[in-house]
Amino acid sequence: VEDYLEGFRVRTLEGKDVRSTWLMVPGHEHVCYTPCGNKTAYMQYLYKEIELMIDAGAPGILIDEFDTQLHALNNGGCFCKDCMLGFRNWLKEHPCKESEGLDLDTFDYGEYLRGLGYKDEDLCSSQGERRVSIPLFREFSNYQIHGSECNVRDISVYAKAYAKRTKNIENYPVTANLFNCMPVGASSRKWCDLICGETSDVKLRQDGFSRFAHAFMGGKPGSYIEDPSQHIFDMVKDIRAGKDDQYILFITESLAHGFNTAIPYGAWLMNFRQDTIYPPFETEKKLGPWLVEHEDLITGNLEANVALIYDQRYAYETHVFQDGFNDEHRNGGFSNFFKHAQELCEAHVLYNVIYVDADEPLTAERLQGYHTVLMPDCCMLTAPEQEVIHGFAKKGGRVAALGRISPEFYMYRRPYTKYQELVEWLLEEKMPVRVEGRQRYLSVSLQKTETGHALHLLNYDVNNKSREIEEIPEATFELGFACETATPYSCIDRNDVSAKLEGRKLTVKHLGVYTIIRLD
Repeated sequence: VEDYLEGFRVRTLEGKDVRSTWLMVPGHEHVCYTPCGNKTAYMQYLYKEIELMIDAGAPGILIDEFDTQLHALNNGGCFCKDCMLGFRNWLKEHPCKESEGLDLDTFDYGEYLRGLGYKDEDLCSSQGERRVSIPLFREFSNYQIHGSECNVRDISVYAKAYAKRTKNIENYPVTANLFNCMPVGASSRKWCDLICGETSDVKLRQDGFSRFAHAFMGGKPGSYIEDPSQHIFDMVKDIRAGKDDQYILFITESLAHGFNTAIPYGAWLMNFRQDTIYPPFETEKKLGPWLVEHEDLITGNLEANVALIYDQRYAYETHVFQDGFNDEHRNGGFSNFFKHAQELCEAHVLYNVIYVDADEPLTAERLQGYHTVLMPDCCMLTAPEQEVIHGFAKKGGRVAALGRISPEFYMYRRPYTKYQELVEWLLEEKMPVRVEGRQRYLSVSLQKTETGHALHLLNYDVNNKSREIEEIPEATFELGFACETATPYSCIDRNDVSAKLEGRKLTVKHLGVYTIIRLD
């Protein structure tokens, strides 16, 4: 390779490049190309970059656009000579009916498609499900996406070995920007020492996503940055006006639900604004110590007895092959799951997401402690996983199949005309925490601590004129467990919160932005 830009860039079926538009400035001559991660020479280039970083003392490596092949596939895929050779080898290792009769020592998928009259526009994600009918395109898609996992694996192995050899560092940390917990990044998690990414489509309330992301992280440490959105732009404006309530909510909401959002110190606003996000300094001087002081109450050990199953295999199918590319980034086309995740939060039904994929299959042990299992669009569970569900039901567990239902689960269909009917059915069983009355602006989470429990309460009642969060005067809860004391802590002492415990009835008054109740 003599010219990096020429030698490394993705080449579409018609030989065109793919632009990384989010890195380009409108009206500027600068151009940013998407590279092909299947190129051996490109990987050697990355290894050299890693060596320079480790030599310079970098304490870890983060692979930003780990999914370059997914970006390529969004535009039809890469058809460079390295990809054509790699795809031949893929078909040898993953034979299918469509590859029967092909000479896999000479087969060129690009020439094959061009000979059939296909163009770039036929392969782009805008074609949605029509792409699946293109010969071998399903296998080609799987090959391209698998290449991203291989890159994360190889970079991790190389970085660790180099750091050990040159710096005598054991277990040098490597991670990747797994973006929005998309199903295409699930297999790369096992090669990451930390789980990092971005949250897009950020809104005022996103507790449903936080509970899902907590499951995606699988117990590993890490944190996510925010992608710019109108809510982020408004937050920047508020911070400069001395209004920091929504910023505090943004940082603490994820902690309440077992997730972790990075403090946006100088964070970018893409090419939408010539600006960056800085946290309110005086607020951080109080918020940081407050969080450290109550760190024993922020365990990430979420308590619930309702399980919400995330079928990663079907989410992958939806994202890649059923027009998921054209769905909003957060959902990846799997909108029914996220609809339930958010609506359950707003109905104050405590649940845990059970993330199910090839690396984390569904087992009877994973369902222990739950009395109800919800299955939105669970259409690709394996036969052993299906037996786990049937076994759970036979032992008295309640199962509800929602949305798209595979024939194996027809007996668990739960029809309802209003969502409240599903909520009422769920609340027929004992809950760890039950909210009394209607509290539309309240979010509830319960975390297990060494001495008992911690009840996390978030307040979304924003006054659009003052840009501040209005106090919730009073909220009452029925606890599903016994405790002796209830001690309230208001985030950075913003209000005069109080808590009164009478048996298993808990009354909390003067709820500010974020409140934690220690229940020992």
